[in-house]
Formats: sequence, structure tokens, C-alpha cells
Amino acid sequence: ADGIVPGWFGSTSGIGRFEAHPVLWSGVCEAVLVFAFAAGSEPADHFERLAGEVTGAIESIARYALPGRSAGGGRSPVFERVLRASAAAGGMSQAVHAVLDVLGSTFEGSTATVAFASEKGNRLEVYESLGPLGRSRAGRDFGVEEGLAGWVVRHGEPLRRNRMRSGDRAVRTFSGTDDPDRRTGSLIACPLFLGRGECAGVLVLETFEDDGFRPSDEPIVSAMTLLLGLNLERLIALEKRRESMGRDSLTGLPGHTDFQEHVRSEVREVRRYGRPVTVLLIDIDGFADINRKVGHRGGDEVLKAVSARIDDLMGATGLLARFGGDCFAACMPGIDHVAAEAYAERISIAVSEQPYVLSTGEEIHVSVSIGGCTTHTDRRVGALPLEAERALERARSTGRSRNLITQLTTIPHEKPDRAGPPPPPEDRGRTGDLFHSGDGENRIG
Repeated sequence: ADGIVPGWFGSTSGIGRFEAHPVLWSGVCEAVLVFAFAAGSEPADHFERLAGEVTGAIESIARYALPGRSAGGGRSPVFERVLRASAAAGGMSQAVHAVLDVLGSTFEGSTATVAFASEKGNRLEVYESLGPLGRSRAGRDFGVEEGLAGWVVRHGEPLRRNRMRSGDRAVRTFSGTDDPDRRTGSLIACPLFLGRGECAGVLVLETFEDDGFRPSDEPIVSAMTLLLGLNLERLIALEKRRESMGRDSLTGLPGHTDFQEHVRSEVREVRRYGRPVTVLLIDIDGFADINRKVGHRGGDEVLKAVSARIDDLMGATGLLARFGGDCFAACMPGIDHVAAEAYAERISIAVSEQPYVLSTGEEIHVSVSIGGCTTHTDRRVGALPLEAERALERARSTGRSRNLITQLTTIPHEKPDRAGPPPPPEDRGRTGDLFHSGDGENRIG
């Protein structure tokens, strides 16, 4: 440990136990899996099993499906590609896409899909699907009782099936409406596990051919699925760390807690200088429809792009935060009622004037509705987010791309409002979140 760990972590201080597991490929050690445990802690009961599974997964990727060692003794570029892409993934969408992309290029003409179980466990929600069948599945969900993918989730076991269209045993991948032309001939489906054995979803590889997959193909899909599950667990841990720092994982914006603190701090500024302050709530119109049209991965891209356009208008003193699933909040000191109306109009134009081009090449147009409230009275600052939410609901009730800014003034003999900002508005456009409720990317379960 002293010979390896200091180069990675700076020192061995705080590390109580260290293990290194070699990954062998054709008799050559191609990689090393490193496990370091904090001093005084012990590995979980399932660690030995987990370490063995990880090692076996990476060896399976090399052994069963990827190109062998070149004549010159070089490492397989595809083997290195999947490991580097997984390690570099900064979020759920990148982690999923990395694995599906490698599977799709390894098994030409196939469709690779990841679907996650809903919170109640009775639906499978397609997160991303790459290949000939992919476009028709974006953003869709299916009952777990309706197809082979649901069977895999219910039983937690992998499945390989050829000749799916033959005779009385004709079956479907997700449901009868998933592939109405019954084009899928073969599939391999593997359960996606998280944590201590929680089946969170399924990874499916399909082809039109009746005998499209051999027994030797199943270990590579299982290995890729395990690798994806481990990577998502890593990202969950990173996200918990980000949460403790008050940042939203998808957009990088401050979260709801930081926004609350910022609004409270404005009370002192208003009291001291008598300057106005405005809170805006900015809601993406019809985000549920956007998710259904382009899928959850595309929806995440839209959220990031919209937040970037709005943030460009905030200036040095304004604060933009992720307030809910498809809603952003802006706190703008020094902005009175007239200026707030002008800002809301500028935001609406900036968001909607140019279409958003997704990574798939698809263009999508987006609009927002904005509710806001302004005051110059310190005793009313705490009520601004709640009043802004009420204004947003009134604006949305009249249609899309609507703005409404209200104003709070001094009321004689009123009691100070200590209610503070309201909780995040209900998530109207998403099914949840992988890492934490209400923010971030689409959920696993």
C-alpha cells in the first residue's frame, strides 16, 4: 500500500485496509482493482462477493465479446474505451449511454435499452434505447407483467431467448404495444442491481435475427450490466457528497436549501438599505410532454440547456437555483416591480427564441411560464417565494409562455412573516430522481 496509495491519494493516512485485485486477460494482468477502507472500518459482509463479481465482470468483457490482443501486443481499444467512459461518467445519463454505446457497436444491428423500475415497482420506464427500435421507445413505460423484460425484473435473473416470434411461444420484449410489428427475434436481458441486491431495472439487448445470440454472448451483457450498476452506485455516493455541498447534480446550480438561506440573507439587506428584492419562479411548459417525446435523457439535456440560458441573464448579484423537477428560482436584489416584469420577459425570450439541439440531433422548442413577487419591506421578504408560486399558478392557468409579477407592500399592524420559503413545487414533468427526490436526473427507484 505504501508503494501505490501515496501516488493516488497523497498519503496513506486514514487508510486502515488496502486490497488490490488483478484483472487477468489471456494470462496477462491488464488492470488492477483497488479497494481502500478507512481506518477503524470493516468491509461490508458482501464485499468479498462484490470484489469477485467486479473482477469477473471486467474479465468477461475482455474474454467473451471484445477484440483480442493485437499482434503487436497492444490493449483492446474497445476494452479500454468502456472502462474509460465508465470512469469519466459524471452523471447517470453518461453512465448509461457509455454502456449502451459499447454494446451497440459490439453487436451490430442490435438495440440496447436500459429501463428502470418505477417507485411502486409495477412499471418499467425506458431511460435510453439505442438502435433500430430505440426511437419508438423514448420516454415510454410498460407494465412489469407484460413482457420478458418485466419477468427479469420480477425474478432478478438474466434471460436469453431466441426465436421469439415462433409458434405458440411468441413473446414480446416489453409489451404488445412496444413492437407491434413483432420484429424482435432474439434478446438477452439482465437485471440491474444496486446496493445490497435491490433490482432497480433491466438492461436489454435485442436483434431482429431469430438466432441472434449465442450462449457465449450472455456473459458480456451480464458483465456490462454489472459494470453499469457499480458505476451508478459510485455516482450515488458522489451525489450524496454534492448534496452535502448544496449543489444540484444535473445543472450544477444551488439547490433549494441554499436558495432558502439566500432569501433569508436578503432580509438584512432590505432592512439596511431599503432596496427592493424580487423572487421569480420559472417553470418549463409541458415538461412531461417533452420527457415523453425525447425520453428522460433528452429531458435532462433540455434542463441543463435551459438553466444555462437563464443563468446567463442573472448578473453578478442574482442567484439562480434548481427549485424542483422542472422549475427554477431566481432571487434578484435591487430589482423592483417594473424591472422584474422586464427581466421575466427577457428570460422568456432567451429560453424560447432558439430551438435546443439534443445529442441525438433532434431539435426541440421550449417555452417557460414565470411567476414572481417583489417587495421593498424586510418583513415581507420571507413570503416572496410563496407569493411567487401563487403568481406562477395564476400565470399557468391562462396558458403557456405567460408571466405574472405581483408586489407585496407594507400592511399596517401586520405581524412579521417568518414562514420562509415554501418547499419545492411538485415535480410535474419527471418520474423522480436517481439520487434524491425532486432534483437531479431521472430516478432509478
